[in-house]
Amino acid sequence: MSFAYTRNSMRKLLRMILTNDTDIDAFLTDFFPMTKSRCSNGMDTEQKLTLLLEINATAIILQRLVEYDSVRTNQNLGILIVDKLQNSTLADQIPPIAAQKIADYPYDAFKDSFRDIVAPKRVLGSNRVLNLVFGNIATIRSSTVVLPINQDFDFMQRGPRSVLAAFNSVRIEKRNFYDVLEELWPRRLRPSNAGIGHTHYIKLPENSNNLQGVILAVTTRNLSTHEQHYGRYVNTPIEGIDYVIDRVLDCACENNCQTIAIPLIGSGYANVRASFLVKEAAPYMQKAILMLMIDKLESHLAGTGTTLERAIAVIYSAQAQSREEHDLWEFSVKALKLSRDRRESLIGQFIEKISQLV
Repeated sequence: MSFAYTRNSMRKLLRMILTNDTDIDAFLTDFFPMTKSRCSNGMDTEQKLTLLLEINATAIILQRLVEYDSVRTNQNLGILIVDKLQNSTLADQIPPIAAQKIADYPYDAFKDSFRDIVAPKRVLGSNRVLNLVFGNIATIRSSTVVLPINQDFDFMQRGPRSVLAAFNSVRIEKRNFYDVLEELWPRRLRPSNAGIGHTHYIKLPENSNNLQGVILAVTTRNLSTHEQHYGRYVNTPIEGIDYVIDRVLDCACENNCQTIAIPLIGSGYANVRASFLVKEAAPYMQKAILMLMIDKLESHLAGTGTTLERAIAVIYSAQAQSREEHDLWEFSVKALKLSRDRRESLIGQFIEKISQLV
């Protein structure tokens, strides 16, 4: 069980761990990029801490502090004071977990659009669900969807085989999906040359898929600044995709998302050669990213301090029951039963095989 702590005591702990402005900037950049993006150049240390505490739950801040410096954080936990009022209020409002069991599927018509790879997986030790499915993520409903994007957050760079292109059919207030996004987040406000893993959340108005929001996540780096290279990217290493998934999960929690739907980010235009040009490499790329995603999502859902109740991993399959789909199905079933060490070992082997082929 995670607790809410008084902001004053959490501020004291933050001061003990993050002893200077450089530490605070590094901590925000690595663990709370959305908060960091709201820090202005003139902010002093206390103002940054205040912003962090205003936007984020103290339980999540503590979890990230442990990741940042587990030794010093654990040594100073005694300084934290449980916010009895907030915790008692939450206890009064929220029924016991057993009384509010999360459904296997996010909505009734889910199985009309998606095909289970395995039965909905209830993460051990929590009341959270991982859905692992084949399908087209653009048909997802009642979720926050993760969209991989280029480092300029340029909505026009959506190739015909991209996740972005799939959402052309979605309507927001009867208008084109991307026309509305352009208005909700104008180009002048978007960063250019953003780094891998940079994320941005957009809350959506009423739309045809009843989507709550989108998380835009940078997965590609431009090949160059020349016009002839517009829409072309360098290959993103698997280690970079690992980082992207972490940042996506952070962004989801910072924005209090309960359900996210995420495609196999990094298996498309972020790695064009391995994904499209060298056919022999594509299965290894898909399996490496799929195993990484399963591991990350399971671990996150099993942790404390997350706002997520459900994660939906959507694997695109051009043809149902095809040989390629059977291969990924078999691999997924086995991957769910492997230990973390074994998963890491296999990912390493896949990366080595990809490097040999491309």
